[in-house]
Amino acid sequence: GKTAVMAVISQLAAMTGTPILGAVLAGRTAAGLQAATGIPSVTLTRLIGENRDGGLPDGAILVVDEAAMVGTCQLAAVTDLVEQAQGKLILIGDDRQLPEIEAGGLFRALVNRLPAAELTENVRQHEMWERVALTQLRNGSVDQAINAYQQHRRLIIGQDRDNTITRAVDDWYRYVAATGDLTSGLLIAYDNDTVTELNQRARTHLAASNRLHGPALETGERVFQAGDRILCRQNQSRLGILNGDLGIVVSVDPDHGTLDVQLDRDPERRDLPVWYLDQGHVDYGYAMTGHKAQGVTTDRTFTVIEGATDREWVYVAMSRGRQTNTLYLTNPQPANEQCTHLTHPDWKGDLDTLAMSLEHSRAQTAVIDHLARPPSSSTDVLEPAARGQAEHSEPDPRSPGIQLAAGS
Repeated sequence: GKTAVMAVISQLAAMTGTPILGAVLAGRTAAGLQAATGIPSVTLTRLIGENRDGGLPDGAILVVDEAAMVGTCQLAAVTDLVEQAQGKLILIGDDRQLPEIEAGGLFRALVNRLPAAELTENVRQHEMWERVALTQLRNGSVDQAINAYQQHRRLIIGQDRDNTITRAVDDWYRYVAATGDLTSGLLIAYDNDTVTELNQRARTHLAASNRLHGPALETGERVFQAGDRILCRQNQSRLGILNGDLGIVVSVDPDHGTLDVQLDRDPERRDLPVWYLDQGHVDYGYAMTGHKAQGVTTDRTFTVIEGATDREWVYVAMSRGRQTNTLYLTNPQPANEQCTHLTHPDWKGDLDTLAMSLEHSRAQTAVIDHLARPPSSSTDVLEPAARGQAEHSEPDPRSPGIQLAAGS
């Protein structure tokens, strides 16, 4: 996948003595990018803040991962930095996943105008039918995707909200209890309130089955014990903690109000002090929103949908799991039977509602896409990575310009 491509870029840069840097929106993603590819990586905010006066090395390569989520202003700022250094900017992302929070659409506009190297084969999901269904969902073939999930019993409609959430958490618990690995399954929801409820119910299952042990530490509305799955929500460099870090509580020190945790991303343990906990920076990590889940890979996902959503969000949620991804849909008009695989009388109306949501895209459109006349050719400034492929030769990592890579 794209990680392998970036690793090769890193190797080519090292062979030619070309300085290379990576930048992403989130600190956790930056750490993952650096660990997986060997490219020294930071957040975009830090990169821009520390190099406003042209601090990038001359001729540097800058790789921006998840570029489709980066707003136009930040992309323009990093483009200026690379231009000042007479370097090369490589943008990697997927404009069919979650869009930018700020004004955006620039990555999509560039992909639509310029040749771009594209990863066309999905290798994350184990089942071939699921790979096909995800491609259909990604491309807007909503009915075909829904039919595939329905036929393989991956689409479950609940009697009501409570029933749907209960089924999702029960299914999650049966799986992680069987594997004995809390990292192997993930609950996903659209909003924070539902995530909080999923987390509380998941933890109740674990506590009732004696899978949490030792003294308890109460902080705010959370109670932590050894065995708890946690999510860190605030960068803290002196603690070695990044926003989005996931881990397991190894032990609790109730006297000092601290947690000893093992993060997923490296073997070194971290001590979370009382002040970090009291400020509400640690939550349970059994469930998370789709936005937090982008970039996460696990074995099985259990996604709860209630109310309207959009194609990009569902595509991200349903592509996090390698083995299975199941969608739990709340029935807005309760039926007189329990949660089922599309058997209660109202299921067709529920599927129509789901289809309407998935037809809706939240992808942003750049201003240049609204202009009557497309911009003049900028091939002397923008150098797509795909050109090297088209000519059956490797692009020189030292040559200036912008390269695009689109894919999941």
